[in-house]
Amino acid sequence: MRNLKLAVFNSCDKPSSFNALAEAIAKKEINADFQLIIASKSTGYDYVKNLLKNLCIDKMPEIIVIDRKKYENIDKFNDEIYKILSKYDFDLIVMAGWLHLFRVGEKYKYKVINLHPALFSTGIKGKGAYGKNVHSAIIEKKLPAGCTVHFADDEYDHGPVILKKEVEVLPNDTPESIAIKIRNECVRDILPRAIQLIAESKIKIENDKVKILE
Repeated sequence: MRNLKLAVFNSCDKPSSFNALAEAIAKKEINADFQLIIASKSTGYDYVKNLLKNLCIDKMPEIIVIDRKKYENIDKFNDEIYKILSKYDFDLIVMAGWLHLFRVGEKYKYKVINLHPALFSTGIKGKGAYGKNVHSAIIEKKLPAGCTVHFADDEYDHGPVILKKEVEVLPNDTPESIAIKIRNECVRDILPRAIQLIAESKIKIENDKVKILE
């Protein structure tokens, strides 16, 4: 089985779902390699590069910074991303710690997956639904915590769900403790697992819904 070539979008300069993906690749837990990493903030470059070096990734990918702040609107930002992507050969786009709307369009339909740090059933999704905002809302509204891996479309946190996982919320939990639980118990499990399912051609899409093959 050949390894999937991944183009990864990341907006963080601190631990995020990108770490879980990088660790899974470094440990060869999944049949996938980094081909390209696009960072949407300048400080993300050093963070990503140092993380991959520390994990002793076999093949260092191209790391390109496309600073969102330099583009007056999301459409121009997306146009620049499309230009970059057109120069590379990859099998799958993974949004891991990505905070911006990427317009998938027909070209990349069912070729982009996203990790959302909440269960879609909670309704905590959309623009601004990331990080502490998500975990604070879970506590305030007494909702279940967890995360969702899904195929992305042209809306924030929307598209066919591949895998989801819930974690227990205790009375003394804080947004910070929930974030750690989700990262350690959910993200490290279902993000690599979803990618491996794709690598093994075990995902079929029928009527815009995911069916996992045996």
